[in-house]
Amino acid sequence: MKQFNFPDRPDNSRIQAIAEHYGYEADVDAVHLYLELQWTYRGIEKNIIDYWKHLT
Repeated sequence: MKQFNFPDRPDNSRIQAIAEHYGYEADVDAVHLYLELQWTYRGIEKNIIDYWKHLT
């Protein structure tokens, strides 16, 4: 996601509500941790891109 313009960060209760709505069984904590990891990676990636732009 090169534009980094997706600010939605669901919390555990919203993840649980979505899973229940669609009839899925989900480990809410695991899903939340995965989303946090993905968000962190995107932040690092954005900072690296910004850093390289600064050097050129």
